[in-house]
Amino acid sequence: MYPILFHFGPITIYSFGAFMALAALSAAWVVSLELKRRGYNPELASTMVFAAAIGGLIGARLLFIVEEWQNFLAAPLNYILTGAGFTWYGGLFGGVIAVSWVLKKNKIPWLVGADIGGLALAVAYGVGRIGCHVAGDGDWGTVTDVPWGVAYTNAIIGWVDPSTGIPYPPGVQVHPTPIYEFLESAVILGILWTLRKKE
Repeated sequence: MYPILFHFGPITIYSFGAFMALAALSAAWVVSLELKRRGYNPELASTMVFAAAIGGLIGARLLFIVEEWQNFLAAPLNYILTGAGFTWYGGLFGGVIAVSWVLKKNKIPWLVGADIGGLALAVAYGVGRIGCHVAGDGDWGTVTDVPWGVAYTNAIIGWVDPSTGIPYPPGVQVHPTPIYEFLESAVILGILWTLRKKE
């Protein structure tokens, strides 16, 4: 895997961050297309995606803190000042709240925004999962001997069993779960795209 794409002087470009940026840009592009098609200002796309990102980060961190409440009380700074510890469902909840505020402010019906958001989420999630695969961020599947199994030997978190933290021995391959989820996102996007013009 390739957790680091390249160095530009003192700046390191990480594959995970690059794909997250690409996911946001892809989502903004889809939102812009759909806003324009529905007769709304397409320039609101960047505002909606930015709101989703900020709301998502806040929601993801808050849910993580709630889930780890006792540990948080023991050492709150360890949970506030860290890049780790985000939950997907918290991010979804926070993102929905933030985007709902943008929709209301711009007089866009919530269900119209939800239709547009569904397309954007499918695109962004799929692109993001490719980033997970390239970086090897530890969300791979169980050990397997299927022909498409992958060994994430240069994973950003280390090539270890995620449940135990014990390094895998040489030759072990696992299910490439991020690729499976990318394919699922592509199917969801295909279904939503064909339905998008129906009331």
